[in-house]
Amino acid sequence: MTIEPTTANCAGARVDATAHRDSCGVAKPGAERGIVLLAVLWMVAALSLVVVGMVNATRQETRRTGQTRQTLASVAQIDAALHLALQQLKTKPAPQTQLSFIDTVFDGQSIRVQVQPLNGFIDLNNAPRDLLVALFVHAGKMERAAAEALANNLVVLRSRKDARGSPIGFEAVEDLLGVPGVDYALYASIKNFVTTDVRSSGRVNALAAPVGVLTVLADGNAQKAATIAAGRDAGAVGVDTTALNPAFVDGSATQRVQLQAALPLPDGGTLVYRRSVDLSSSAREGTPWRTFRAEHWVEPAAPQ
Repeated sequence: MTIEPTTANCAGARVDATAHRDSCGVAKPGAERGIVLLAVLWMVAALSLVVVGMVNATRQETRRTGQTRQTLASVAQIDAALHLALQQLKTKPAPQTQLSFIDTVFDGQSIRVQVQPLNGFIDLNNAPRDLLVALFVHAGKMERAAAEALANNLVVLRSRKDARGSPIGFEAVEDLLGVPGVDYALYASIKNFVTTDVRSSGRVNALAAPVGVLTVLADGNAQKAATIAAGRDAGAVGVDTTALNPAFVDGSATQRVQLQAALPLPDGGTLVYRRSVDLSSSAREGTPWRTFRAEHWVEPAAPQ
């Protein structure tokens, strides 16, 4: 018969030096200290991980704060440059007829401002249907049949009337994303070539148009478009635009312009600031022009 150990007969039990417990199952003093030490080590390791995470988070937040401060300072510099350019534009008696550049200096920083009449873009509210088709084909890379269907759809949508019988039209370029058949890829490919902010005949001032719009007007001939843009930007007189579709071209002037400037950032990126302005009216804040659209963004540095 097996006799279970009792407190009495375990009082003199021998302790096995190679075991963590004696024959009665009581933990040895050395083993208890080892367990406590292991627990302390685990706690120290966990706290170290927490501290390292907090340090990294603080560094990242500090870096982001520094980048935000730099961006805001650059925005202020570019905004000042745009206002200096606007002051020069207001001293010119004639409205803007072509893309031009104004060199400014503010706080020791040289900034070139591009001045682009808005009638150099394709007007979504007034452009002829065939011009919209050319836009979707040459800039949007659509098949002609699909481009024609989309152009028809866009014309119908912009012709809707409000309660007073006036066309509703498009209020912003972003409204294109609400047009059936326009996905983001198509929108991204044409958004820099169109506008809703110009009051025009619907045709385009070729001397104010970006190269992408000139390519559309040249029926997709990028080489002809680049030649026209190069001559215009070099200040050549009598730039030959006969390669462009005459049905889409209008050389009229406008007082509505888009100003754009760029400024390199310390981290290697570039801040781009764009402002659309009506030079024919005075703003309520007291300046002799009215800003109706402004945006800025950061273009990351090119990978090396």
